[in-house]
Amino acid sequence: MKKLSQEYYQKDALTLAQDLMGKILCHKTAQGILMGRIVETEAYLEDDKACHGYQGKKTQRTGPLFLPGGHIYTYFTYGIHTLFNIVSGPENQAEAVLIRSLLPIQGEEIFYQNRYQVKKEEATSYQRKNLLNGPAKLTQAMEISLEDNTKDLQGDIYLLDDGYRGDLKATKRIGIDYAEEAVDYPYRFIFK
Repeated sequence: MKKLSQEYYQKDALTLAQDLMGKILCHKTAQGILMGRIVETEAYLEDDKACHGYQGKKTQRTGPLFLPGGHIYTYFTYGIHTLFNIVSGPENQAEAVLIRSLLPIQGEEIFYQNRYQVKKEEATSYQRKNLLNGPAKLTQAMEISLEDNTKDLQGDIYLLDDGYRGDLKATKRIGIDYAEEAVDYPYRFIFK
């Protein structure tokens, strides 16, 4: 397995969203290294009405989008959930990839504790199914927070490539009803 370099992220968000599929998101925590395989992504480009940095809109919240690729953009949604994005491309391009879902690789016991305060063997079938299958669920399980905003992906949070590949399917993104024509862009990627 090799760690992805900072240069790896210097591509547009649409390309990066596809390239990240199958990579392993890692977080070195006090409890150990947590790992999950990326199985769902969404791209947000600077000319896309669903992107927080649309038309160069730079605010305190969206500032991290304007960093060079390979930085973290986390933010609150609905005032309670943290979402994790990977900034892509050159500085001031304002593009990112939302990581929407993971499959557990390492740290499952910790994932269950962080999400449900139960041991893995005590988890219900509902809890097993919903462990990492959403952007707010995976940040809670992986202990990713607003404090990680603006960090680069070369520290405690990083990505590995173990060579895993799969057939991708492009679909519409989720939860962006406000984005007019961008609602229909096929910028969400899953495995077939």
